Amino acid sequence: MPILILPTALCSSIRQQQHIEREQCLLQYPIRHFLYYFSNNNTLSANNAYSNSTGIIFNSSANNNTLIANNTYSNSSNGLDLADTSNNTFADGQLGYDAVGASHRDTLAEVSFYNSTSETLILKNTRVNPSSGINLTGFNQTGNYLVSYNQDFSTGTVRVYGDYTVTGSTLTLDYNTNLYASTATAPKQMAGTNAHSAVIKTTYDAKALSQLITVAYKTSDSLWHVNGSVTGADMITFSGNQTNLDVTGVEFPVPDGFHGVRHAGQRRQRGFFCSLRPRATRTNRSSF
Repeated sequence: MPILILPTALCSSIRQQQHIEREQCLLQYPIRHFLYYFSNNNTLSANNAYSNSTGIIFNSSANNNTLIANNTYSNSSNGLDLADTSNNTFADGQLGYDAVGASHRDTLAEVSFYNSTSETLILKNTRVNPSSGINLTGFNQTGNYLVSYNQDFSTGTVRVYGDYTVTGSTLTLDYNTNLYASTATAPKQMAGTNAHSAVIKTTYDAKALSQLITVAYKTSDSLWHVNGSVTGADMITFSGNQTNLDVTGVEFPVPDGFHGVRHAGQRRQRGFFCSLRPRATRTNRSSF
């Protein structure tokens, strides 16, 4: 799913700092933080949103955003607040818990949909503090839904809220079938101005982890370095143009078909997000 690697940039408002809007900021300043007005296809990784009015807000057609390993807690209103927004994913994070897992609920709800507009949300491997839980009043609109996979350590489960429709495919709940396929977001250039590109050709269901993967060029050794936010640094290094580049012995794929042109003195960076594909654990089977 996305791309970035500025894991601790402080900003007071995503709206006020456009250069951070499409990257990442550390959401721990005591005001509201939000993605809004067609702020699409962004990635937020490893942030803590706490002691605000609301932790993280998606508003006014802020669609197709991906959040990985973020925590919202101790906010006086909601942890996640959504209004007129769709196709956002919150993965491997915590709502109502801090980074070490201590309970600090958000006061009103951990997830809240606005009750007069259209919203959709996917949660993957997310802890939701039951003290505040999910506000159900926003599921009163046609097409509003929340789908939560593996919530609260319940591996192999899926919880569906609202008006969720499966069209053109089959949702199968089977102990021997994955609940969803592994995916990766399109790579984005996060730093540097020189032309380079990367294409993800495949992901591996058996090995994918939910993490941010970056490919960064270092002038110190004239090599590109592939790093994972979970797996670690320097999973592989390489130079020059590469085709069908693969990493063995690690838990996720890296961009295949990487093309870069080195320019001395410039540091360039590209990244993407990769998501795990869990299996259902029940012995029964259901299809929709």
